[in-house]
Amino acid sequence: MKYSSSSSSILRSLSFGIPMRLSAASSAVVPLPIRSSFDRQLTAELDALQLSSSASSNESHYSWILQALKASTTAQQITLASLANHGPLQDSDRKIIDQYLDSNIRMLDACNELTVRIELVHNYVESLRVVSHLLEGSAELHPATLARIGGALDSCRVMERRGKEMANSSSGLKKILRQMQDSRLGEMLSGSMALTSTVCAILENALSFKSKRGLLPLMQPRSQKTSWSCSLQQLQNGVKEQGKTSSIIGLFELQQLVKVSKSLRDQMKHRKQNDHQLRVDVEEMKRSCGKMEEGIKPLEESVKELYRSLISVRMALLGILSQI
Repeated sequence: MKYSSSSSSILRSLSFGIPMRLSAASSAVVPLPIRSSFDRQLTAELDALQLSSSASSNESHYSWILQALKASTTAQQITLASLANHGPLQDSDRKIIDQYLDSNIRMLDACNELTVRIELVHNYVESLRVVSHLLEGSAELHPATLARIGGALDSCRVMERRGKEMANSSSGLKKILRQMQDSRLGEMLSGSMALTSTVCAILENALSFKSKRGLLPLMQPRSQKTSWSCSLQQLQNGVKEQGKTSSIIGLFELQQLVKVSKSLRDQMKHRKQNDHQLRVDVEEMKRSCGKMEEGIKPLEESVKELYRSLISVRMALLGILSQI
């Protein structure tokens, strides 16, 4: 049978897609490792966070941080279930558990510090709420009113400094991020700690009062054999990139309040009140205070829930240690 030149060219093009020595290539294929239930579940949580972070805006940062805190709590619940189904542990596992328990204590301390930061932000918002109330609708301010406004703004400046000092001394969480390493005790210990430390680092930055602040040095698991470790690294890189162009690593409304507070302090200091700018500042202050008041309470409750879940994992591991 004879083929036309066009048919021959088609056959030649098709032959490029057929691997040579198919049987030999097939025999060299290495089967994919079996993924654990923990790996699948934690990867799903991380991938969901990565998708929502790329779609977030200034107005939705609260929602993203709340989702991240919920994912961290879910990771602890997955860890508890994985530990219950893990089977008997060996004497060699004691060192791994001890290492995790040490990091667990540091993470509990970090959660306590986060609640202190949240309370500081809450007091900051309350003080500015008083300022906006005193300034609203006042054409001329009585000297006593001006004194109250000045005192409230000065207290806000003190709180800003306190927040920045706390951000610079995040020693507990930094030690976790630098010292925690990938363990071999059912990846649940390193995985849950990796996600939780990442999320707490992001929240620390969000509450820092600093307009420009990069993420803390984040933990990079040595093992890349799990899907969750790859997803975690992608999430961290994505958040860092977002931080270059938006306030994903800082609460937008808090940064706005810091700017407005500075503008009002300058006006009060120089006794030059620009009526138009004053109205703009008061409206922005009211708006941002309202947003912050809506979001602070859920943040606080989410941190407390995470704290309780970390305690549950700790108690479970202490029980396991007593049986080894």
